[in-house]
Amino acid sequence: MVSFEEIQAAYYMVAATGVLVAAAYYVQNLRLNERIRRRDMVFQRLNVNMIQWYNILYDVLRMVDWETLEDFRKKYDRWSNPEAMAKMMYIFNHYNSLGILVRNGIVDALEVYQLYAPSTIINLYNKFRPFLDTFPHEYMSGFRFLADDVRKRYPEEGLFGLTRSLEERVDHDKKLGLY
Repeated sequence: MVSFEEIQAAYYMVAATGVLVAAAYYVQNLRLNERIRRRDMVFQRLNVNMIQWYNILYDVLRMVDWETLEDFRKKYDRWSNPEAMAKMMYIFNHYNSLGILVRNGIVDALEVYQLYAPSTIINLYNKFRPFLDTFPHEYMSGFRFLADDVRKRYPEEGLFGLTRSLEERVDHDKKLGLY
């Protein structure tokens, strides 16, 4: 026959196991909630008026009339054209923030690529890379990571680069058979 002490010991073991499972569940939920809060905080920071975002993005995408870093600095540096530089840094920091979120596993890369065109990310990075490479390595590392990830996932993206005019865009679209 089973003694009262054995039943009580078994009960304590079951209770202790329940406490351990509850503690593990609690810690897991804390970690998950922290990741969600961090992601939500960053997305709230990135949440901008979409018309304003696209106006600035398209302004930056038209800033491609330079070939060398020296030429770029003459036209768009913070001393020669502070308004243009502010727009560029706004866009670059936005993509940098997204890259940091993806690299740290807070946001899934596919989630980002459903919201942001991979071709825009790679073309923007490729065109402005001479300027972006002037920053210390850690600054803009998220944007670099995002561009590298796009290159790996979508090797066909960014092959044509940024178009410099409407005519060039129409020619590009005709080559793709869109017209």
